[in-house]
Amino acid sequence: MSLSPKPPRHLFRYLRQIQSNRQRVQVIILDESLFVSADNCDNITTVCPSLDAIQACDDQLRWLNETLANSPAQWLFVAGDRPLCYTDHNGPYDYVQSTLVPLLEAHHVDAYFGLTDFVSQVLRHPFGPSHPLVEYTYASAAPIHYMDMIPTCNPVFRAPAGNATYTQHLLSESKMDVTIFNSDGIPIYHTSQDRQRKSFETHSDGAGYVPWLAVAAVGFTITVATFYGLKFKGKRFDSEYASPSICCWYWNNRRLSKHTSGVASMAQVQATSVNASEDEFSISSDEEEEVEIRDGQAI
Repeated sequence: MSLSPKPPRHLFRYLRQIQSNRQRVQVIILDESLFVSADNCDNITTVCPSLDAIQACDDQLRWLNETLANSPAQWLFVAGDRPLCYTDHNGPYDYVQSTLVPLLEAHHVDAYFGLTDFVSQVLRHPFGPSHPLVEYTYASAAPIHYMDMIPTCNPVFRAPAGNATYTQHLLSESKMDVTIFNSDGIPIYHTSQDRQRKSFETHSDGAGYVPWLAVAAVGFTITVATFYGLKFKGKRFDSEYASPSICCWYWNNRRLSKHTSGVASMAQVQATSVNASEDEFSISSDEEEEVEIRDGQAI
């Protein structure tokens, strides 16, 4: 696979393929120089913002929140100059982290790209097991504005110091494969991550109904079991209670016919014995007298 930049016509064709597959990718780029609070002017390296800058910061946060909330993209990324896994005691990094991290978590942003760091890193913010935010930072020759910077995340991967790197991100419908190369083009790290489910997708497909379907199935099973338990309470459940199939109907009829023929034979024997005992009484065929048979006995 060639990693050289593709001509624009290839890029536009790739974007058309993404659009035709209804797979959308959105990258939002921030101006983080505005994210400095007026209350955080204790750090001597921090330039206290003017009232216009404070208003611009509020406007950008409002715009970012609305953009993330209304984005139709399945893959959602945010890029900025400063990494998020640093704090510097009321300095600009501290404010960026406390401001952006909860916002990116709330909108299930798939990854954040910090474009200026000491070394290239892959970090995971501890939001929880459901949807942790993944951050990719890149070593840069640009100066880093900091004072007393303290890392707040344990890196999953950290490139060796002084090693220039570049990163490849390959997206599919549900997964992103990431490979980091050194300056010689040799892969030094590979990882993958699943796409986070966006809020608008809960109404666009039936995946959200699966738990409800499972609960309904369990409830229906319990109801049916309770009904039949009450119906057959105190009864012996054998073939007489079972639903008759064709074979069972045939054998039951044969057993019933044998039982009936046996009763008739016993009745004939009893009647013969009555006719044979002339000392007690006799039953003549000429006399209009009825003979009742109960339980195999002639009465």
